[in-house]
Amino acid sequence: MKKVTIRISKSLCDQIRKDLSRPHKFAFERVGFVIGYSTSISENEDLICISEYIKIDDDNYIKDNTVGARINSDAIRKGMQIAMNKKCSVFHVHVHLGKETPEFSLTDLEELPKIAEAMVNANSRNVHGVLILNSNGANAILKIKESKGNVCLKKVTIVGYPMFFNQTSYENANFDENRYDRQSFLGINAQKIISKVKVGIIGLGGGGSHIIQQLAHLGVQNYVIFDGDYVSNSNLNRLIGATLEHAKFKQQKVDTAIALIKGLQPTANITFVNDKWEEKPELLQSCDVALGGVDTFATRRDIETICRRYLIPYIDIGMDVRIVEYESPRMYGQLILSLAGFPCMKCMGFLTEENLALEAAKYGDAGPKPQVVWANGVLASNAIGLFTDLITGWSGRNDNMIYQEYDGNKLTLNKSYRLDYLDNEKCTHFPLKEVGPVRWM
Repeated sequence: MKKVTIRISKSLCDQIRKDLSRPHKFAFERVGFVIGYSTSISENEDLICISEYIKIDDDNYIKDNTVGARINSDAIRKGMQIAMNKKCSVFHVHVHLGKETPEFSLTDLEELPKIAEAMVNANSRNVHGVLILNSNGANAILKIKESKGNVCLKKVTIVGYPMFFNQTSYENANFDENRYDRQSFLGINAQKIISKVKVGIIGLGGGGSHIIQQLAHLGVQNYVIFDGDYVSNSNLNRLIGATLEHAKFKQQKVDTAIALIKGLQPTANITFVNDKWEEKPELLQSCDVALGGVDTFATRRDIETICRRYLIPYIDIGMDVRIVEYESPRMYGQLILSLAGFPCMKCMGFLTEENLALEAAKYGDAGPKPQVVWANGVLASNAIGLFTDLITGWSGRNDNMIYQEYDGNKLTLNKSYRLDYLDNEKCTHFPLKEVGPVRWM
């Protein structure tokens, strides 16, 4: 049976909720369509990224007091035409009240799958269905051509701050409750979410090794890790988990990371790439959240691009030391959250054409970068704090733009001044319509 994961950005959900809350002259509620594009992330799993909301015109509603809303054949044909022309998935969408995972009513279960079947008839290559939203959650019913077998919903994720995972995502979570008793303040379902979320870590060096260690302590059990480097003597001043023995035999960094994870999570599911992440991008696409501790601006740009296309929150950390004549060395770094629908690292002024060009002029070799264990630890610890809040929402904050600057000389981590100069709170470089695999029309 093929499993399907659906991702939709919080920005788009807010737009849909706002439109569907408008009163209609006789219908009790409004409905619409959303479209999404799918990609295969494993042999038995597809990912559908929802990209666009389609309104239904007022004239396409039929007066029927037995249901909240009924639409006519013209509206349904419009959805079918979109499914056929754009070769995409089409979902009927409406809104329920409540805050937890919304449930379908009996009327929903009787009537709405018929609309999804019409989409299947128009385009049998894609999965179609019904999507319901409430004030902060989502749920779905899926339909596929019968000859293709069965399909089931793995999870629906709303990508925002905080993220929403429907109950299906974590209902079979398995962990030792007593072990995580002191983390219970994170929320009633927090440890379930932590144990089921899949995390991608790109770069297992100074910052990445701290990240791996803390994720394992936190209780994360599903990892995708990327690093093609090996342990050397020059790593031992900052690489958590590495020993003189590892350096002597040039052990792969991924092996060190796996040993670190398994020491705390013996049954963890770990997928690793002993190479650059670009060699297996589909593995990154399967992750719910990605964290990066990489060395170059170009690599950050490329990671952020794929994370934006597949609606994956990306948390970036990095540090460096600048040598200034006649002054003490200046240690600095950053912690940035890149979240679909909100400013990216270019919008925030961290990635610029200038720093990318200067780096490219050195043929991608920025030379030896000074690194120390404590600065990486500060940045990684705050990244894990951000990650935990992002997936559980335990703090109650709702901060879609995070850019923290680290001053290693002053031992401070503060909000970057660049956020005060943003033109708007929407990203101009990664439109929400451009999600999922690149489409050649």
